[in-house]
Amino acid sequence: MPTIPIRTRARVSDEPDLIDAITAIDNELVEWILHARPTNDEEKAEMRQVLLLRTQIDQKLNALVLVRMKLATTHFRAQSKRLGEISKAMQATAKSVGTVKEVLKTVGEVTTIVGSIASAVL
Repeated sequence: MPTIPIRTRARVSDEPDLIDAITAIDNELVEWILHARPTNDEEKAEMRQVLLLRTQIDQKLNALVLVRMKLATTHFRAQSKRLGEISKAMQATAKSVGTVKEVLKTVGEVTTIVGSIASAVL
């Protein structure tokens, strides 16, 4: 499977983007959680604390992303409206191989819209 870069725009500085930095930390935390194996009650309690803190980080990160998305969509009202229409159409599309041509057309349009937004903001 090909690797898709998370970010393609050139950095203005060497400082990581706030959301990128939080996401990278969260990814590392998930990796750590998947490998950590508590063996006693104390370690299990500490793991529960880690999971609780991760949940709090994720909730705050989601709030930050929402704010960024709201700011971005104010400049892309037509694209947002069309993506909403496409989303409703996708929900109504039968989930079978018989609709593949319709799905390809729809996804192609989404790719074009997302590409235009990305090129405008990146």
